[in-house]
Amino acid sequence: MKIPILIVMLLLLTSATSKKMWKTRYFTKHVVQQQDTWCVHACMEMSFGIPQCMALHRWLEYSQQLIFPTLNCCDLITPDNYCNCVEHGGVARSEISSFLRQQFSPISGVFTDLWDFLPRGDIVQLAFLSVRYTSTYHLVVLREVEQVEDYLWDILYCDPEVGYSTRVYNPNKLEIIY
Repeated sequence: MKIPILIVMLLLLTSATSKKMWKTRYFTKHVVQQQDTWCVHACMEMSFGIPQCMALHRWLEYSQQLIFPTLNCCDLITPDNYCNCVEHGGVARSEISSFLRQQFSPISGVFTDLWDFLPRGDIVQLAFLSVRYTSTYHLVVLREVEQVEDYLWDILYCDPEVGYSTRVYNPNKLEIIY
């Protein structure tokens, strides 16, 4: 009788510890994106502490293949000054992978879904959710993922549009960039 009880206890212990968990290694603070199209730059500020205007400067140099030593987006952006920094601030979905990979070293720029991402979670230091709005995409920082049941996940992410973290239980496939 002792052996079946021991086997049941081992099975319970094994199933309790087999849940998957992932947590980002990069998160500095909650921020709100300063412009409607700056979700990527706000995610860089949340992740690395780089001000959005400086992340934007990197984007402009990358996307326009020019060095702008005199352009200072941090000083140029005011409510009454609609400048190059605002007009060209959005990062196109087709360019996001190469931009993030080239400019921010912990990011490999790989698009995948949550199910494919989690088995590699131990080597991934930072990840983002790519949330689809009607015809556009929005980037949010993935902070934590914990398996609740086989196909039910507790997901904590920070959305720069609102500036705070949200926890959702989601069994659906989600697009991840890491």
